[in-house]
Amino acid sequence: MELGYTCPAREQAKAALRAAYAAYRDVYDVPIEQCVYENLSHYYRKSLYPDAEQIHTLTTLFHLIGTDHAAKARLACFVEEDMVRTQCHLQAAAKCHAMSYAMYLTQRQPPTQEIAAGYAASGYFELLEYRLVAAGEEKVAAALARSSKLYGLLFAGDVERFGQLLRAIPEDPAKPSYHISVTKPIYEAMLKRDTAAFQERIGERIRNYRALSADQQPVVDVVTIALCKLAQRFGIRYYPAVAEVPEVFLTQEAPHRPDCRIPDPDHCEQVFRLWGDQMPGLTEIRQKLYLMDKNGRYPAW
Repeated sequence: MELGYTCPAREQAKAALRAAYAAYRDVYDVPIEQCVYENLSHYYRKSLYPDAEQIHTLTTLFHLIGTDHAAKARLACFVEEDMVRTQCHLQAAAKCHAMSYAMYLTQRQPPTQEIAAGYAASGYFELLEYRLVAAGEEKVAAALARSSKLYGLLFAGDVERFGQLLRAIPEDPAKPSYHISVTKPIYEAMLKRDTAAFQERIGERIRNYRALSADQQPVVDVVTIALCKLAQRFGIRYYPAVAEVPEVFLTQEAPHRPDCRIPDPDHCEQVFRLWGDQMPGLTEIRQKLYLMDKNGRYPAW
C-alpha cells in the first residue's frame, strides 16, 4: 500500500499547536537564552521552587537547553513550516543532549535523578544515535557509539561482525520503534543491499506509527532519516516522500543560525565559578554564556 504524504493525526496535532501558538505567542517566542535564564533560576532561587529538583550540574543544564531546542524545532515544523529552521534546532538539540549524555557516562557531573533515569532507560542511547545521524552529526554519533559494541562496529565499518551480532538479536515488536529488536529487519535489508526490501520495511515502520495517537507520532522521523542515511553506505539511496521525513534532512547540511548556537561546556563551568551564588541576569547570560555583544549580536562563527 502506497504511503500518503501525511495522516489525519499529524494534521490534527499541527492544528492544535497552531491554535495554542496563536493564543500564547509571547510564551512560545521566548528566545533560547531566556529559557536558560529561567532554567538557572531554579538553581539560584531555590526558595521560590521548593518542589522542583534543582539544576545543579552542567549535565542537567545542557539536557534542558537541548529540550528547549527540540520544542523550537516542533514549532518551526508545525507552525512556521520552515524545515531548515527545524533542522537547525534539531541539530542543536541532539548536540546538547549528546554533550549531557557524555558527561553522564563519564560521571563528570551527575544530572538530576529524573534525567539520569531517562538516560539509563532501554533505547535512549539508540534514539540519541539516530537523532545525531539525522542531524548530520555522524562524527559525534560515532564517538558515542564506542560505548556500544553493536553500534561501535557499525560506525567503524565492520559490517561482517555487526551482521553477526545483529542476527543474534531476537525481534521484539513490543520494544520502542527505534529499538534494535524492532529495526533489525531494516538493517538486514541494508546488509543485503536490497533496496526493495529496505523501502518496504521503512514503509511498514511509518504505517505502524501512523496508526498510533498523535502524541506517539514523531514530528520529524529522525529514526527513518538516520536509517536512510546509513543505508547510503550500502548503496541504497532512498527516502520516503512523507511529511515526517523533510527532504532537506537528506539533501543538505544544516546552516549556521545564531539562535541555534550552543554554549561551550568548559566556558560555562568557568563562568559559573565566577557567578558563585549570585543569580545572573539575562544580559549576563547573553554576554557571558552566549558571548553576545551589548547590542545583542552573536560573534562570528
